[in-house]
Amino acid sequence: MDIFLDSLESAFLLLLARDPELLDIVAVSLKVSTISTLVASLVGIPCGFLIAYSSFYGKRLLLTCLNTLLALPTVVIGLLVYSFISRQGLLGSMELLYTQKAIIIGQVILIIPLVTSLTIAAVSRIDKRYRNTALTLGATQLQMAWVIIKEARYGIGAAVIASFGRVIAEVGISM
Repeated sequence: MDIFLDSLESAFLLLLARDPELLDIVAVSLKVSTISTLVASLVGIPCGFLIAYSSFYGKRLLLTCLNTLLALPTVVIGLLVYSFISRQGLLGSMELLYTQKAIIIGQVILIIPLVTSLTIAAVSRIDKRYRNTALTLGATQLQMAWVIIKEARYGIGAAVIASFGRVIAEVGISM
């Protein structure tokens, strides 16, 4: 118990002293996690909308795969990314190994299913009358999509925040 208390005391002292090395670490973590969340949101939100409002063969299978990917351990994603960016991997010539870009790639892979699934849930809960009314009033498909996204903005915002929380808390990809 003494070791834990000593470690906790040391951590607080580092925070209070504004240790430059600690501040750099926190800044890098926030930067990488923010970029990952933005990239995953740019991919996941449109995909979630399209999946929610489209009917196609294999939709149930796709939803099952997305839900399964939510439980994928971060270490597995880290190993997958490592196999691609190591010197012998497909992207080895890009020299991404042990860089912030590699962490961003792994984190994006981790949270795209989360952003997409939560966006599907948020968009699916919007009353179909919004879509029908917009189309009846002469809205284009893009304008109709914008109306639906505006109505689902709080759910989509929650999806982005939950994704940021997941990605800032994970260390398996970095390891």
